[in-house]
Amino acid sequence: MRSLLIDEPPLQVLPSLAISLDSADKALILQQIHYWLNRSNNVRDGFRWIYNSAAKWHEQFPWLSEKTIQRYLKDLEKRGLLITGNYNKAKFDRTKWYRIDYDALDNLGSALGLTVPTIGTERPNGMGLESPPIPIDYQRLLQRLQIINVPTQKPSMDPMIHPTK
Repeated sequence: MRSLLIDEPPLQVLPSLAISLDSADKALILQQIHYWLNRSNNVRDGFRWIYNSAAKWHEQFPWLSEKTIQRYLKDLEKRGLLITGNYNKAKFDRTKWYRIDYDALDNLGSALGLTVPTIGTERPNGMGLESPPIPIDYQRLLQRLQIINVPTQKPSMDPMIHPTK
């Protein structure tokens, strides 16, 4: 089982993004686009852009079919979170270029009541927030993402309450 533990670069996503998109996979795709945008040198119209074919996206998300990836990208575009363009040199090349509309993403976070900590502000909790962030109910997240059936009684994960035998 050690081969299933992290020895390769992991894909990471905030649970709150997965909740807001009702999909961990869509959240991972958006996070991965953000990752590549931060490394992109393709600047057009004052924005960084990335491009990929469905086959290349499938290499990054092998558990998703190419059709599913295309459907998720289209949904993110429909929600206004992704902006697409065509900056290909050849007119017959239909490879889509992508960038994130970070204003739309901020609005999505605001709608959920999420705030971004401001570094250097003088707040009691040192995070730039008026009050501590609300902890995410991971059982609710998993239930919404239909990964597991939530047990009626939530077991404690605290090893001090239930020490290992």
